[in-house]
Amino acid sequence: MYHKVSPTQRDFLTVSVEQLQRQLDYVQKHFTVVKLSEVIAHIEKGKTLPKNALLITFDDGYANNFELAYPEFKSRQLPFCIFLVANFINKHTEHDGIQQQFLSHEQISDMAEYTEFAYHSLAHENLMQIDPKDWLQHIQSTKAKCAELPMLNAWAYTYGQFPKHHPQAYNILEEAFKTANISVAFRIGNRLNQLPLAHPYKVQRIDVKGHNSMLLFKLKTWFGKLF
Repeated sequence: MYHKVSPTQRDFLTVSVEQLQRQLDYVQKHFTVVKLSEVIAHIEKGKTLPKNALLITFDDGYANNFELAYPEFKSRQLPFCIFLVANFINKHTEHDGIQQQFLSHEQISDMAEYTEFAYHSLAHENLMQIDPKDWLQHIQSTKAKCAELPMLNAWAYTYGQFPKHHPQAYNILEEAFKTANISVAFRIGNRLNQLPLAHPYKVQRIDVKGHNSMLLFKLKTWFGKLF
């Protein structure tokens, strides 16, 4: 799970272009990189995924995903997906306390050859700060805002937050996703997923941080959370 790419900057949410290059070369050599649509087909239709399947995701939809990340994926013919915040599309707006540029409709269209897109909330709200009775409306509003875009029926939880310790609330969320035709939802978790996927609304992802070493990246891709 990535967020931002920078020419040289490395931090909690940002990898440098050099880091991304090395990481993509590594996963291309050791894993089978799959599309989000293949994961959805696995869940909806029971399509088999390879044992070493690896899905690459980006959250939020920053313009640098197009400017710096997409050329690296395209040159390697690797697919990836971006979870978009509906109200950030085509905007230069404040997020995380700073002004940031997000993907335009034109950039989204230009990335279509190797990129798939799905949902990451309406305005980056924390799901756990929304009343459960409003979850369905929130999901449907997010989908409606993106109606003109080539979106897949998948969701990534903002801040990785979902009602994992509250079974009753989780059941409400699961029903909301099903009503809104969302087939899969991604958390963080930092653990590997066993196939076939048994819990489609709790799929875990490994977060990639710019200040982590290449060795740690390799270890996490094979073993998940180490400590």
